[in-house]
Amino acid sequence: MYTVLLVDDEEDILNSLMNIIDWPVYGIENILTAHNGSDALKKLEQQPVNLLITDISMPDMDGITLLKEVRGKYPHIRCIILSSYSDFSYAKEAISLGVENYLLKPIQKDELDNSIRKSLDNLSMHKHIMKTLFLDNILYRWVTNDISSEELSGHSRHINVNIYFRNYCVVLIRSTRQSPLDKLLTNYLSHLQTSYEAYYFVDYRGYHVVILGGHTITQNCVYNHFLSAIDESAYTNDFHAAIGIIATGNEQVGLSYQSATDTLLLCHNLTGQHILLAEKRDTIDIGDYQLNQITNYLQSSLDSFSKSSTDALLQELFPGLVDYPLQEINSFFNMLSIRLFRLLISMGLIDSTAEENIIINSYHFEEHPTQETLHICFNELLSINLILIKKNLNRLSPICLLAMQYVSANFTEHVSIKEFCSKNNMNASYFGFLFKKETSIYFNDYISQIRVNHAMMLLKNTNHKISQISTMCGFANTSYFILTFKKKTGVSPANFRQSIIEKELNYE
Repeated sequence: MYTVLLVDDEEDILNSLMNIIDWPVYGIENILTAHNGSDALKKLEQQPVNLLITDISMPDMDGITLLKEVRGKYPHIRCIILSSYSDFSYAKEAISLGVENYLLKPIQKDELDNSIRKSLDNLSMHKHIMKTLFLDNILYRWVTNDISSEELSGHSRHINVNIYFRNYCVVLIRSTRQSPLDKLLTNYLSHLQTSYEAYYFVDYRGYHVVILGGHTITQNCVYNHFLSAIDESAYTNDFHAAIGIIATGNEQVGLSYQSATDTLLLCHNLTGQHILLAEKRDTIDIGDYQLNQITNYLQSSLDSFSKSSTDALLQELFPGLVDYPLQEINSFFNMLSIRLFRLLISMGLIDSTAEENIIINSYHFEEHPTQETLHICFNELLSINLILIKKNLNRLSPICLLAMQYVSANFTEHVSIKEFCSKNNMNASYFGFLFKKETSIYFNDYISQIRVNHAMMLLKNTNHKISQISTMCGFANTSYFILTFKKKTGVSPANFRQSIIEKELNYE
């Protein structure tokens, strides 16, 4: 329901406006009136208004001045101007202030009716767009672990998203041709909604993302719904889809999204229609700790890379790899290549435009590999990434390389873009732009990533308290450390440490 504010210094005109329009037809239940701009502003301060219809020529404060005030304080209000002046300069200024229409007195009822209808249609469309953008933003932050449980809980009530299901599953879909997926998506969502609640948005890569919620979800059921939708829509063009692992509770939705993303990368060079099910592999762990140890090794081995050192690293991080089944070893190397590649890009060590197919899906053993074969494969994987790192570093400007060295040497202390630029006589705004342009990440995010990497090493290899590790890694306080760590890794520092302990006990 809407509220309209009518503004005119002539009482007869106000009465006429109130009576000639069938306001309830437009969903307008509340009609306010004012006799000049100052009076109108007071009314706007007291009650929200959706539509403003105002005269131009009024004492105390005219309509143009009122419009300027409204645009500054209440930009969402739709405005219609009524005027006895046909002077183009008035109309031009009113148009520049974003009015819906400029109507000349005496007012024609049909003309005013059309203007009101158009104004409220535009308002409704604007509300829908803003609501959609807000919903998409919340859903994207949810699947990428970029929102706190408190904020998610607060917003979920307003966007009608149920975050209290036992299970969730994320499905990613992309067209491999420039053809619309509208009919297929409509049918698929219709099928899914017979069994689950489904929330849909499109992420920054153009992937169609569906978050499913329910008390019992299975990948096979989600898959069968997809087959039914394909049959109904008779969709013949190429597409790839990945059905993520089943998440338990809303805090694990990010794991389902990540698994679907990893799986979708594995079919980048396939043609035709493919629906892949992400696999949950708990036996061969590729955790943040292992990935960051490899990253640290690559950074420290730019000039001293050797097969013997990579052999030792493989043995340390993934002991007993040769004893796993062939299928799991193949899956392991493909997942390792994807996740390492993504981490190196997020840290600015590899150019974000690097081709994924250089290193993704390159590993497939026909027969069970020997220990030596595994070492050779691991060495090749690291060699390719090292080449990409060197290529990227050669592309970076000397000042960005210096900034990376500065962070590596000082991250345990207070480091900031302002301090670095002050020491090197640079403008902080310009340097921030340059660093983001060359590395694809913000300078402060780079600092956070380096600190989190070091924190993971301390959590695994020391018995220091969380608060001590926070200080040792340069975080301002423990609360901020925990928030940043969870945002980067998906788990809290305490849960990360516990998972390391449990895995070591299971291995023993």
